[in-house]
Amino acid sequence: MTAPTHPAPKPDALSGEPRPPQAPVEASWKPYDKASDMGPGTPPPGKGPALEWFADAKSTTWGSAAFGFVIIAAVGTWKDGGFGWMKVWWLWLILLACSSLFLLGRKQMRMTAGADWLTIGDKQWVDTYRLRTIRVAPRINTSVLELTDAAGNKADTQVWYLQKNRKLWDLLYNGILHSIVHHGADVNRRAVEHLHLQAVIRKPPTK
Repeated sequence: MTAPTHPAPKPDALSGEPRPPQAPVEASWKPYDKASDMGPGTPPPGKGPALEWFADAKSTTWGSAAFGFVIIAAVGTWKDGGFGWMKVWWLWLILLACSSLFLLGRKQMRMTAGADWLTIGDKQWVDTYRLRTIRVAPRINTSVLELTDAAGNKADTQVWYLQKNRKLWDLLYNGILHSIVHHGADVNRRAVEHLHLQAVIRKPPTK
């Protein structure tokens, strides 16, 4: 996908129209199933309604939990030198508890976006059109987008996770473009490269 050269018009805070064009995504992007047992998060005070949201479907989360269970069991077998640990009942409780963390964290990973805001879980939110810093930081086998707005609010999560809902990502991405072009947001070099922001940068990126 071609890198954008300018931001699209800001959507109306209530109707969300006009919707921004489709934003660039990672090459490994694929569609994901959205949860059907919950709805969008609550908008920040004074902000318009939620337009897009995403949380993993239960089936996806159960798959992650099962994978975590297998990994922990494999490590236990390797350290014990066999399957003797399987006879210890309380170790099974620890295994189940660790695997359940995937399920318990699902709501806290729910992301919701309005025309000019983004929330992650119940505690993180930013004004997406008044971003002060936009950074992408490397993590093990992934990249994390770290955002801070003009009021000091912060939100961060993995880039690929934000892109699970393409329309949500489009809303956020247009806010990122506006923040750079109209408000001189500070952007690090990794964000410029990872998010395809080369054409809209107005000042040298930070490290």
